[in-house]
Amino acid sequence: MEWFIGIVFFIYGLIFGSFYNVVGLRVPINNFLSQRNSYCYTCKRKLTWIELIPVLSYVIQKGKCKGCGSSISIVYPVVELATGLLFTATYLFFGGGADVFLDFFKQLNLVSFCNQSD
Repeated sequence: MEWFIGIVFFIYGLIFGSFYNVVGLRVPINNFLSQRNSYCYTCKRKLTWIELIPVLSYVIQKGKCKGCGSSISIVYPVVELATGLLFTATYLFFGGGADVFLDFFKQLNLVSFCNQSD
């Protein structure tokens, strides 16, 4: 049962990692709340649901936008994977109490800061 919960934490970590990417990129340009949907920063095309699947979409698209073919930064899947692994490691080492969930949200600041340099 513990492995199943670990997988669930990993999946949630991937999802939060994807969110952290959005926050890290949109907040510095004051675009966090003004643009609802994710889009290609080069051609401005709205991303489809399949293009929003953390890590997997990067692999399927071979790191390129489906619309214009521009390169997608490797930072996106790296942050998603790192967050997934951090969530899983946190669960495995510290358990799944309420304080652990609060620690996850503290990661947002670190990941957002890292994305601002891209």
